Amino acid sequence: EGRWAANYENTPVMECKVLMLTMALHTTQLALHTKMSHVLSIFRQHVLDTESAQSAAAVGGALALPGGVIDEFVSALDDPAITLSYPGLRNPAAMCVDLIMYDHPQVFALGLQLLFAECCQTTELFENLHKMEILTADQQETFQNIKDDVIALGKLLYSFENWGVDDKFSTDDPSKLMQLQKICLKLRSLAAVGDSHATPMEVQKMMHETEFFSHFL
Repeated sequence: EGRWAANYENTPVMECKVLMLTMALHTTQLALHTKMSHVLSIFRQHVLDTESAQSAAAVGGALALPGGVIDEFVSALDDPAITLSYPGLRNPAAMCVDLIMYDHPQVFALGLQLLFAECCQTTELFENLHKMEILTADQQETFQNIKDDVIALGKLLYSFENWGVDDKFSTDDPSKLMQLQKICLKLRSLAAVGDSHATPMEVQKMMHETEFFSHFL
């Protein structure tokens, strides 16, 4: 208790702990994304890009998991992309428990988050994978077209004063207005009815992954 109190009164020490915990949490997030990429790569290589998967997609059938792919998934889950263990610290969870003993709001909160990230890696991985959607090649093309339209829309909106106002500083440009209307109508139509490769809901999810909504906030 004396050690915790002494460190708590030492402001530079506590600030250092906060910075180190923040970096450690950032590292665990990088590890999570690395592991997600590894799992998705296994799925694409052994399931999605196989001839049987293409045949099943052509007839609307279900995908079959080839033998051995489950073992690869389990191996990927067991393999820590990044470990917090190092010589002299064999149990990062014990370190986190020690940190949450400090009567310091930031250190307590960060230590608790790091403890969860260290002890519940698979749970967090599954939660994130559950939220992911894998796009087909045609859907990826639709998504890319949406991103291109949103980028063009943003450039038009943020340069409106250069072409949308007729004053001594700029000149009204009707062609830019027509381009803006065309993009908005195209995106509205996609969001309302979708296209041949994506449903309206899928298109709306794609738009949420772009800067579309932030352009109007």
